[in-house]
Amino acid sequence: MSKMRRLIDIWLYINRVKRFTAQEIGVKFNISLRTVQRDLLELTEMGVPFYSEVGRNGGYVMLNNEVLPPISFTEEETASIILTYESLKQYQDIPYKIEIDSVIRKLLGQVSEPLQKKLLSLKDYVLMKIPNRKEENPFLREIFQAAIIKQQILFSYDSLREQKDKTAVPLGIYSENGYWYFPAYDLLYERISLFRVDRVKSIKGGESIDINLPTIVEWMNLKKQNVDENTCTLVLQISRRATRDFSNSFFDFSKITWNENGTGILLQEISENEFQYIASLIATFGSEAKILAPQKLKDILILKLKKTISLY
Repeated sequence: MSKMRRLIDIWLYINRVKRFTAQEIGVKFNISLRTVQRDLLELTEMGVPFYSEVGRNGGYVMLNNEVLPPISFTEEETASIILTYESLKQYQDIPYKIEIDSVIRKLLGQVSEPLQKKLLSLKDYVLMKIPNRKEENPFLREIFQAAIIKQQILFSYDSLREQKDKTAVPLGIYSENGYWYFPAYDLLYERISLFRVDRVKSIKGGESIDINLPTIVEWMNLKKQNVDENTCTLVLQISRRATRDFSNSFFDFSKITWNENGTGILLQEISENEFQYIASLIATFGSEAKILAPQKLKDILILKLKKTISLY
């Protein structure tokens, strides 16, 4: 094994175990204590963050801010990382905005000047369009980190009608239509509720608790499977033009059965609790869509349109 390969293997090992002794490293990698001391000194000079503990049971302890060993990327791999990060930067707030800028600088700093220019030009040819929202999300990172360690958070939440104090454990964060959301287990009501991150006005971290909660992906899958008591089937006649121009992800256009005349029928299960919201969405289609059922949703849409017409 080459010396560099051994140093990287030791680096990965101490990153994983956190606490270690020179004797332990010597046995693990079949090297002498003198070689261990030289290797640890070189790792220190490379910036690996650990310190020695004195005393009878002394050894070494890794600091929390782990630094990974050097990794080589191909041009295509570097381009994919930069494009992914640049697309995330289109959000006003993301959990690791400062770190993303740092990663891109480090990647570009390792390549030649011609390749730097080529990689920097990539963002001029790819664009992921995300709705531009003015609402700020100052607590996005805290909520994300609390989800990872199952930490309860105490936060003040603006529910539009009133501001409420909540204590909950976040499951994670997700973005939809330019907004950030987080489902969280409400400790008072013992249920999972959905919150919008920009409506959190203050936050305070609590203790991590041992509780069996689904991941955000599991929660979303369960949400799709659960059938609401007030669920009914939406039957919507819609044109191809409407599906092309519509940016909201609420309707599942993959379920449309298309006719030869360019119109199709969408059958989708919807909740009566969302009728007002759904009617507002369908109103944006104008003459490109028509509700065939349920009648109650038709009536709500008609009333909305009448109120709009009365303004003129």
